[in-house]
Amino acid sequence: MKIGIFYDMRNPQQWSVPFPRFYQETLDHMQAMDELGFDAINVTEHHFDDDSYCPSVIAWNAAMAGRTKRAMIGQEILQLPWHHPVRLAEDLATIDILSNGRVWLRTGQGQGDALESGGMGIDPRRRIGRASCRERV
Repeated sequence: MKIGIFYDMRNPQQWSVPFPRFYQETLDHMQAMDELGFDAINVTEHHFDDDSYCPSVIAWNAAMAGRTKRAMIGQEILQLPWHHPVRLAEDLATIDILSNGRVWLRTGQGQGDALESGGMGIDPRRRIGRASCRERV
């Protein structure tokens, strides 16, 4: 059996701590999960949420690569319509090298709500095409 953990990076206002502390403590926790033997550590992506849901899974994957030694590093999920495919491939390949081959990719089409799609400047009706490689970005 393999066991993984995922983080959504929420820092809601009623329990909010300063972001430098919140991020450092989260990285400390991720490192501890790696040392305890978890097989995968993942972050999940959303944008423009009031509680600061993780907007940058690639940056978090890079930070995890520097703080962990054995666990696979990934996303639960990366919203493919919001990323340029070539840039995404380059970023993940770089993190895979930094982590000694521990990166994996799990993608989805995202929720398609007006907040995220509008914030990204994308018609929500086009997100499925952008996630399926049938449409140029």
